[in-house]
Amino acid sequence: MRTRRFASLIAPALAAALLLAGAVPAAAQRTPPPAAEPEEALPPAREALPPGENLLLEPPAGWELGFSDRDDDQAQYQYLPRGQEIENWTELLTVQVFFALRNVPPRAVLERMRKGFEANCDGAAAEAPAERMIAGYPSARQLLLCGRNRAGGGPAGRQRGEIALILAVGGRDALYVVQRAWRGQPFGGPAPAAARALVPGWQQYLDRVRVCDTRDRAKPCAP
Repeated sequence: MRTRRFASLIAPALAAALLLAGAVPAAAQRTPPPAAEPEEALPPAREALPPGENLLLEPPAGWELGFSDRDDDQAQYQYLPRGQEIENWTELLTVQVFFALRNVPPRAVLERMRKGFEANCDGAAAEAPAERMIAGYPSARQLLLCGRNRAGGGPAGRQRGEIALILAVGGRDALYVVQRAWRGQPFGGPAPAAARALVPGWQQYLDRVRVCDTRDRAKPCAP
């Protein structure tokens, strides 16, 4: 059964596929075109990962799986702090892999998500996206704010305020999206101080996200 979630408000048109277990193989649902075999054996750290492209991350310490959804076209896992419930979360981690968007620039995906976000929010705002390369892959990051989510999202459909920091990374086999989000009382103007205080930690978490490829020595999976 699907539950209402932050990702559903800002990315309704996107199809996802995900397997999350520390390393997320992009080939979990579809097999990419074969690549040329390397000339020598791969280092052990790379051999231990699933072959192909992998999204490297782990949920924060003390967080647990609260929601998962997977079929032939899409899947995603959502984590939240132990003790919170997915129907009434305050902080949320959402990880998605979009096969259909592997040739779409990460910034364009964030733009699509921003428009969907604004369509459902009063007092919506967005900081300018920041673009950079992550281990040879293009990426974009953006902070979105929603003063009041008109779609509800809280218990009994109660409207809430939300903020999210979103990272999109364009890989060879897929496009990867990692979100850190907060939800609380509706707000006008700047987000509450308690929510803003979370953003530096979110930035540090997203700084550790990596995509690697066991087939490509230019994008190694070793630490």
